Amino acid sequence: MALMVEAAELLELFQWQTLGESRSFTRQAQNQERVGEELADVLLYLLQLADHTGVDLAQATERKFAKNAEKYLAKKVAAAAADPEKPAPPTAAQIMQRVLASLKKMPANKPTRRAGMLKHIAAQAGGVALPPALAQQVLDLLVQKKQVMLSADGLRLSYPVSAGKSLQSTNKKAASAHQ
Repeated sequence: MALMVEAAELLELFQWQTLGESRSFTRQAQNQERVGEELADVLLYLLQLADHTGVDLAQATERKFAKNAEKYLAKKVAAAAADPEKPAPPTAAQIMQRVLASLKKMPANKPTRRAGMLKHIAAQAGGVALPPALAQQVLDLLVQKKQVMLSADGLRLSYPVSAGKSLQSTNKKAASAHQ
């Protein structure tokens, strides 16, 4: 297939080079241009193949990321089971409990943006590198259990508080009172 030919032409530019040599190679403008052309050729044939086969590359990529996150997390769990001295990585439910406990300790400074919450979730993983898909799974659990509410655009967070007020309005009132 033409895709393989173009991929081979891309590979040919780097064949027999060390990692350092390949980095140096692409710093030169003329070489970067050649690499860009070959990458574009590969991408165009890949997109054409996806179109002909009816594959939605965005969805396929998201599924692959999620599958890899589960696969590699499963490998870590299996490795931990093989080594009883090493604790198993925490589950999404365990991380969610840690997140809820930490949020209770910080009534006025809770994350108000999705990205901030994902960082907070990762920090509660107990020193384990948390795959982004697992952090998102924890956030989904928090939303499902109505511990956190996402804005319509999915970027901002609010928290349920008494009398139906959002944490953001409570924070603003508290901030005004301190001034």
